[in-house]
Amino acid sequence: MENRASELARAAQKGDVARLRQLLGAGADVNAVERSAEEIFAEQMRSITEASPPKPSLFWRIVRLLPARLSGFLFGAKFALVDLRKTLHSYEASKTPLMHAVEHGHTDAVRLLLEAGANANATATWGITGSRTALMLAAEKGNTDMLALLLEYGANIHAVDEVEQSAFIYAAVGGNVAAVQYLAQRGAAMDARDDVGANALMLASISGNADVVQFLLAQGMDANAVDEEGDSVLVYAAQCDGKRGAEIVRLLRDAGAREAG
Repeated sequence: MENRASELARAAQKGDVARLRQLLGAGADVNAVERSAEEIFAEQMRSITEASPPKPSLFWRIVRLLPARLSGFLFGAKFALVDLRKTLHSYEASKTPLMHAVEHGHTDAVRLLLEAGANANATATWGITGSRTALMLAAEKGNTDMLALLLEYGANIHAVDEVEQSAFIYAAVGGNVAAVQYLAQRGAAMDARDDVGANALMLASISGNADVVQFLLAQGMDANAVDEEGDSVLVYAAQCDGKRGAEIVRLLRDAGAREAG
């Protein structure tokens, strides 16, 4: 038989408002998780005790430039890789009902949970030091209605995850220009940098999101910005192949981007 936390998680994933009301009315904790951060941390620490740290390489640098939804399992490039399957399982188990409802796009369920006292700034454990919030999940999905609802209930627009990427960066990586515009209007720090010095323009470029790149450039973001390793926005764009990459390079050059050196 499922415990209350698991039942809440399943109901939130399905958007089953009636079942959520029933469980909450019976005393279920609106912020319950299937596994605690402490349990997951202990398991992940055991997983890496025999692993060797990755050696610096061009490949590793490129991998670290991947969007938040892909780079998280690298644990900020500060720890060895662990079993991804275990990491994904732990991540799912550490999500609150609110996060499940947000991720599956169930606005009515999200509103119910928030009205019942759900913590809009709770974090899900990704790897060892993960700190992903419901707002980040909504931003990546590009759901502006969900973003508005979460912000109404106190979600921190400036919170960052395990690699210091904000909801604004999640939106840029997700490729939904409406979400990027909305978060900018709500005061998100547009030029915030992650733990390797990459900003939204760089990560939108590597992700192939031309509409987002065009919007960010129109807002005055620097087409010649560089990260902590000296890699420019053009370097990021060059990692995106095909027509999308070519279009982004053209947009950057039209905005004055030039090759380093």
